[in-house]
Amino acid sequence: MNIRNLQLNQYKNKKKEKVVLPTGEYIGILLDSEVETSKAGDLILKFCWVIEKGKYKGSKYFTYFNLNKEQSVQVLAKMIVNMGFDLGSIESTNELNGHQCRFRVKQIHHMVHGKSNRIERYLPLYDAVCEDIPFDLLVGNQAMSNN
Repeated sequence: MNIRNLQLNQYKNKKKEKVVLPTGEYIGILLDSEVETSKAGDLILKFCWVIEKGKYKGSKYFTYFNLNKEQSVQVLAKMIVNMGFDLGSIESTNELNGHQCRFRVKQIHHMVHGKSNRIERYLPLYDAVCEDIPFDLLVGNQAMSNN
């Protein structure tokens, strides 16, 4: 058999094109989570999201949390609460797989990697829940509107 007739170029490994999301809000479904160790020895929690709607539906988006840094863990906790979970009920991040999260992404230019994304904020899935408004203000406003 003549190997030239097989047209093997169609099976050549093609470099996946990186999708850089435009600045905006997106809803993603958590596909997978895993813990890795960085070169510096820090534990890094890696999430793989799939964008659920719009022009970028089906695109994968990755987020990382450095579990050795308190601020990163605080952001992770807010994200979990905004996904609708009680922090005390979560034993493993695998429990989050298959659930939605809403996040605000900003497109940035990285000096080494070029265009890239940065998550500016993890938002509540539903607008009725808002992490930025203290609970007593919400209750106070409801009480005043009933009078």
